[in-house]
Amino acid sequence: MVETWKAAPGLNGVEISSEGNLRGTTNQPYIATDGYVRVRHHGDAYLVHRLACEAFHGPAPVGKKLVLHWNDIKDDNRAVNLRWGDAVENMADAKRNGIAVGPDAWRNKPRNHFRNEDRASEMISEI
Repeated sequence: MVETWKAAPGLNGVEISSEGNLRGTTNQPYIATDGYVRVRHHGDAYLVHRLACEAFHGPAPVGKKLVLHWNDIKDDNRAVNLRWGDAVENMADAKRNGIAVGPDAWRNKPRNHFRNEDRASEMISEI
């Protein structure tokens, strides 16, 4: 797939790509302790998956304020892997992808549940 670039919503001088990459006047993206990729711009932190979803899928529809990862891999911010959704859809994704749900979800979550491009592509093609 060809990487395409769009303006990152709300970030002057920054672009985000269909592959979830950033370029422009911003700091280096980093993975925070919760597993999501963030970037700092003029002192504020932004979630890269939100920037990518809004840039490539438009603003969040009413009632669907969450950005969902089809494969539940938190640092896979490719536009094709992201969509707007709600908490019910998010829980359905977690169940489908075999992620623990409920009060012990974080304790039971596999520690290596991050971007694996081969597996991510495989999971997306199954949807």
